[in-house]
Amino acid sequence: MAAHSDAGNDTGTTAGLARRGARAEATDRHAAWRRLAGVGRSAIDDTADTRGSVIQLATRSRYQDPSMQRTVVTLLWRTIALSCVAIGLVGIAVPGLPTVPLMLVAAWAAGHGWPRLEKWLLDHAHFGPPIRRWREGGIVPRKVKWFASVAMLTSCVILWQLEAALWFKVTVPAVLLGVTLWLWRAPES
Repeated sequence: MAAHSDAGNDTGTTAGLARRGARAEATDRHAAWRRLAGVGRSAIDDTADTRGSVIQLATRSRYQDPSMQRTVVTLLWRTIALSCVAIGLVGIAVPGLPTVPLMLVAAWAAGHGWPRLEKWLLDHAHFGPPIRRWREGGIVPRKVKWFASVAMLTSCVILWQLEAALWFKVTVPAVLLGVTLWLWRAPES
């Protein structure tokens, strides 16, 4: 019986010493990684692969850098502005693709992240006046309202002639009707 109880308690055996040694070695390894990372025990979880935790810690701190965040946000604003300018320029040649609303969005986005582009748009001979009028109070000239309304009506008529899904033939004119109503409620100069 005594031999049986000694077998269950292996603290003095070679296997028990090996297990305790492995735990001590793992603890030392965790401590070394914590010292290397300069953090306390709570920041690194007790997993077998401690290097992953340190890499996650370093990655997390890199993306929390305020200058990095400002750079990413500025690039996002610039991407929006440049995309709207590019699509707006295509809209000059493609009927039905609005140019001025895209330039309005481009100027708005450029105002947040690209002041030189915003100034260029505001000073542009063709795009500048509508952008300035819009910024002064949402002013849309009557001529533009009529042109936009006729263009949207034409788009609806063409859409009904195409073979498209019924939901699409109903949804697009409903949205365009909402845009038309909103447009005619905007102040005129």
